[in-house]
Amino acid sequence: MMAEADAAWEAVRLMNELGIKPKRTIRVVLWTSEEVGIQGGNEYHRWVKEEERSLENHVLAMESDAGVFDPVGFGFSGSEEAYEILSEIGTLLHPIESGEVTKGGGGADIGPLMREMSARHGIGCRRLPIFLVPSHRR
Repeated sequence: MMAEADAAWEAVRLMNELGIKPKRTIRVVLWTSEEVGIQGGNEYHRWVKEEERSLENHVLAMESDAGVFDPVGFGFSGSEEAYEILSEIGTLLHPIESGEVTKGGGGADIGPLMREMSARHGIGCRRLPIFLVPSHRR
């Protein structure tokens, strides 16, 4: 989780350093406990719905839960229009072989939020598969 957290913070730091001023708030939310009932994702969903009352303002949720190995692109769930926009943005990442955009994205941690978000857009980072190779054979 620490590597993914660092990557998320670094993305926001770079946006700030480059003077990028998004039209919408970008919020980095870090939690754990997916393996024992998605407690973090459920609590964040409850908090934005019941306490902050901002669920209707959430238009995209992104999950990175597969380490920070070589990224190849993103899986996306949402409207066709948003998919086309993200695919076009993905072409900017083709020179570094990270711009492949496929349909079907998200993850367990953002599932509670995506089920009720008005736009229901979700992104999951896609990475090259990692294989563990034994160092010796019998």
